[in-house]
Amino acid sequence: MQRSFVSLTMGEKQMRLQKRRIEKTLAIAAILLFAGALPAINAAMTVSPSGPQSATVDATEYWALCVGIGVYAENPEQDRPLMISEVDTFAQTLLDSGYPSDHVKVIQAENATISNILAGFRWLRTHEDSNDVSLVFLSTHGSPLLSPKGTPIDLPPKDETDGADEMLITYWGFAIPTAFLWDDEINVELNQLQSQGVCLIVDSCYAGGFNDHWTLDTPGSFTQSAQQWMTGFGEDVKGQNRVILMGCQEDEEASSGAFAPWLIDGLRGYADSNHDGIVTAEEAFNYTEPRTTWQHPTIYDGYPGELPLVTVPRHVPTTDNSQVALTKSTSASVAAGGMAHGFVKNATSSAPIPGATVDLYGRTADYESYENVTTTNLTGYYEITAPAGRYRITASADGYCDRESSTFSLNDGQVRWVNLSLYARPQENATICGFVTDNLTGVPLNGSNVSIYWQGSSGQSYSNQTLTDTTGFYSMSVATGAVDVTIEKQGYFDVSVWNVIIASFETRWVNVSLVSHPAETAVICGYLTDADSGLPFANARLTYEWVDFDSGRSYLKDTTSNSTGYYTITVAPGELYRDIRVMGYDSYDPYRHDGTANATIWQNVSLAPPTPSFGFLQPLNALYIHNKRVVPWSSPVVFGSVNVSVYFEDMWFGGGDVQKVEFYLDGKLQSTLTQQPYNWTWPARSLGKHIITVVAYNTEGNSASREISVRKLL
Repeated sequence: MQRSFVSLTMGEKQMRLQKRRIEKTLAIAAILLFAGALPAINAAMTVSPSGPQSATVDATEYWALCVGIGVYAENPEQDRPLMISEVDTFAQTLLDSGYPSDHVKVIQAENATISNILAGFRWLRTHEDSNDVSLVFLSTHGSPLLSPKGTPIDLPPKDETDGADEMLITYWGFAIPTAFLWDDEINVELNQLQSQGVCLIVDSCYAGGFNDHWTLDTPGSFTQSAQQWMTGFGEDVKGQNRVILMGCQEDEEASSGAFAPWLIDGLRGYADSNHDGIVTAEEAFNYTEPRTTWQHPTIYDGYPGELPLVTVPRHVPTTDNSQVALTKSTSASVAAGGMAHGFVKNATSSAPIPGATVDLYGRTADYESYENVTTTNLTGYYEITAPAGRYRITASADGYCDRESSTFSLNDGQVRWVNLSLYARPQENATICGFVTDNLTGVPLNGSNVSIYWQGSSGQSYSNQTLTDTTGFYSMSVATGAVDVTIEKQGYFDVSVWNVIIASFETRWVNVSLVSHPAETAVICGYLTDADSGLPFANARLTYEWVDFDSGRSYLKDTTSNSTGYYTITVAPGELYRDIRVMGYDSYDPYRHDGTANATIWQNVSLAPPTPSFGFLQPLNALYIHNKRVVPWSSPVVFGSVNVSVYFEDMWFGGGDVQKVEFYLDGKLQSTLTQQPYNWTWPARSLGKHIITVVAYNTEGNSASREISVRKLL
């Protein structure tokens, strides 16, 4: 998840530094304004049939600055690798649509410092002109700007109705309180662009606050305080025709993977609602907004008409030779992990409940689904093991309601108590019944599964189910209160009726009509192979989910590959999403993979073998004196001894799938470690440039390496 609310402390010294940065930024902007860098933008855009970038008499070029930070100095627990993956895919989508490679600039990870991002804006305004379109994509953690006491801060120009500017965290942003960009600063950078159209996309928590679009010639745009800051900025300078797409609302948290994949799919062509071969910013938003169910994207549209962003490829490729990044699954082994234990008792009498079923389920530190089941002994006691990860536990027993624990973390070697108390199952003195029919024909649907879920005020719950008869009729006893009813039938979309209130001794009718699945006239097939060896994956499971966001309906269908890695599946044409499972691997692929009616589409997929994913904790691009980081630098510079340490993405859960870590200095092995902390002290006195290389191995023997160049001065 893109870390939600981040309250960064700013003391008086930091505030003075920030004020000087504002003054410098605005002074530079003033010079550019007087130099004529911001003329009024009224030029008409020319888009040729072959793409936005095509040369015409009045040539329009398309430029893009793509920033995905995802890695944060000295605070790797804040890392969000999806940000980096998404900015790479976003940039590649632009290239696939026809953007020239020298028109797309990507800044990410440790390179995403304030100075480098501002340099990216300078690169953009150096190349674009008044005939062009500029696109800026920013993905990182975001937050309102607050004082140490939580008071909102609105830096000049004071334009925030809620009194707080919005800020984006840069690479050093969690280690150095002032290492952030704020919305007005970004606005100044955008206002210096001459482009006839500018699209800003912000994917962060609280992104909705980045709709600032003040211009310098609008009467009453600024308060007196802001006017004082803006002295000398020229009276006749206009802001651009700008569109801003924001991944969520101003007061809303966001999640990695919840906004950008939909937006990218839209730019791939799925958002081209009028089928003119061009995806506009407005079309991209209209496609993305209803699909982003976990948050609420917003838009500011100041562009007359619609702002073209990409062209759509003329032909849909018949082969999908994608390579899916995979991580190692730990579900096959629990040699390393922790244990949960506790008692299951009667909530009223505290008597132990023997023979109760205890179900632990959740995700491992490698994001693989995991489940384990046991039963309580005569004293109501249980023990259950699991790999490091995050889990819940549910206890159930005959005559009792189920009870679910809250979510908890389990680290390697950790033992946690999780006690659960069960309430006796309530008396079922009411009845729920009804008919299940086909919504078009009215024909009764025999054998439909009808299930109910009842939940009490103290967290207790129970389920029950039955089948419809030949007339489509069902009936079952239920407890007084609120129940959820779900009806399922093979070949039909499920229907759920929530919060059905039933009184004592009442008979409540719930009749339901089911909609049949669409005709399955599309065929998808292909081969699953290992990206390194080329060997096929046999018995791999592929699941395709068909989705109709307009109606809110979806369903799943799966298949398996044969001994040659070949698979085939018949599905309904339309919007499809694919999930691939290979033993020992866990894939992440949120993008669309549609089929075509009455056609066969090949989707070959090569799966990359899992390798350790890690980064440097120290030294980073900074100046170090006797193992203390002093100030960020253009590259690592070290006086005296220094600890060389690395972290793994899952180390917060106990280390995960790491067998050993090797540290090399100028190609010579210095240390080999098999457990945390992965840290080697470099004490030797030296003068000059050295290469530090770290190689990590997982339990399968696959390795990954990273190296840094360090200048040692003592």
